[in-house]
Amino acid sequence: MRTLFDHIYNSIKEINFDENELCKQYWFKLERLKANFTDQAALQMLFENIEWLINSDVVDSDIILSLGDEKKMNDAGIFFSGTTVEKDCKLILFKDAKAIVSGHSQVRCFDNSICESYDSSFITAFHNSQVLSKNSKVVVFGSSRIESKGLCLIEDYSEGNAKIQTTKRDLVY
Repeated sequence: MRTLFDHIYNSIKEINFDENELCKQYWFKLERLKANFTDQAALQMLFENIEWLINSDVVDSDIILSLGDEKKMNDAGIFFSGTTVEKDCKLILFKDAKAIVSGHSQVRCFDNSICESYDSSFITAFHNSQVLSKNSKVVVFGSSRIESKGLCLIEDYSEGNAKIQTTKRDLVY
């Protein structure tokens, strides 16, 4: 995990943080982690900041997979392949990974990943990911495909690029 952390650290090293206090605080966290590195802390920081890291092009799934430890990432809830079934979890899906979640789960989907969610889960879909959902909240970006089976709250930030299929019992805004 150290190689991945070093890549992230070096990639954002040149950013000017004087204009944005939030970024300055993030930089201080990176500095502390660099000084006292642990795999667990690096995975936690990756989990907390994955949207920003991906959407600002600091890393992508190929870099994360090639520089990180896939087993440690899987153990932490970051998947690149296969299917996982979880309840009350926090997951990040990349590439062709699939998750079936329920409870108060939080899943962030990137690339072509697939998520089935039920029972008050919170899903964020980026890129070309697919979500089949019931009784959940889904936030949509990119060209994602969303299919609701009812009682979903869907926030659409795709600028018309997503394919969203709903029922009469859904709210889309």
